[in-house]
Amino acid sequence: MYKVNQRKIQARDTKIKILNKSLELFRLRGVGNVTLREICKECGITTGALYHHFESKEQIIQDICYDGFNAFLQKHLRYQDSEFDAFELIISFVFLITDFSKFMGRDLPRESFKLFIDNPASKYYSLQGASYKTMYDIIERGQKCCQLRNDKPVEILQDYISSVGLGIWSLWSLSSLQIDDIRDFFRVLKPEFAIK
Repeated sequence: MYKVNQRKIQARDTKIKILNKSLELFRLRGVGNVTLREICKECGITTGALYHHFESKEQIIQDICYDGFNAFLQKHLRYQDSEFDAFELIISFVFLITDFSKFMGRDLPRESFKLFIDNPASKYYSLQGASYKTMYDIIERGQKCCQLRNDKPVEILQDYISSVGLGIWSLWSLSSLQIDDIRDFFRVLKPEFAIK
């Protein structure tokens, strides 16, 4: 039993090391300028070990973006019950998308968006991650507290916010706009969430 747990821990640590080194290399040199062999060399592992964890460089990119954003969200989106303001939390959520995008640099979101265009049904872009659950909970609670419109199901508002978030991610990564310019746009949408 001890050896099995040790192997799982070692495998998890190796996967995290691959993701961290890949992110470091992608940010430093650009996604297109980094090979899997270079990632292996930086991690001190064989290509076989890398392929044990990831099928391709694209899967590494998707894991960095998907898992990275969910972890980033869980770390940074905090609120107290007494301070609950649903729309401000929605804005904070969208701003976290922009903050995460800035942290990642323009290249990784661009590559992630290209992968999304090629395969929108990918598990990485499903609405099942921690970020989806967090936003769902905020909207549901906002409706119960009469802070958000409740003439639409939570899922409709969630899909709307997800579309806006994806739009922000893609617009910024594929253009020369500054992320702060895009952030300001979202406040214009407040009437869409107001009580009707």
